[in-house]
Amino acid sequence: MMKQNKNDIPEIFFKLVNKEKALDSLIEELKKEPLNPCEKYAYQAFCCAMISKNSTNYLKKVKYIKQYGVFIARAFNENSYSIETRLIRLMVERNLKNVEFVEHISEDLKFLKEQYNLIEDVKLKEVIYKIVLQNETE
Repeated sequence: MMKQNKNDIPEIFFKLVNKEKALDSLIEELKKEPLNPCEKYAYQAFCCAMISKNSTNYLKKVKYIKQYGVFIARAFNENSYSIETRLIRLMVERNLKNVEFVEHISEDLKFLKEQYNLIEDVKLKEVIYKIVLQNETE
């Protein structure tokens, strides 16, 4: 479960998901703020996936999607029960097209739904509601 961080990374991630911040702001914050390894790898994975998605250069796309795979694997090796890691993997697998992922969407959806009521962080809960639950309640 996400603990209250003394840094701005969760807030920046929330704003990024809501299209209120640019990816560069998250990348810059990751360079200067300490995080536990699992969260750091998960956020780094997200950044790599978004750089890949936004790139027009095929070789750059491939490079960053491979980096995404390395970072997301490291995050899972640190903590396979991390809500942030599951959320990021779900978001990436749902939104990156033409990438051959081993799909974890149903597994991550199930995990996030089961954990939803246990989450204390309001911003994280909002993101999960928006990404996972909103479509089911409409």
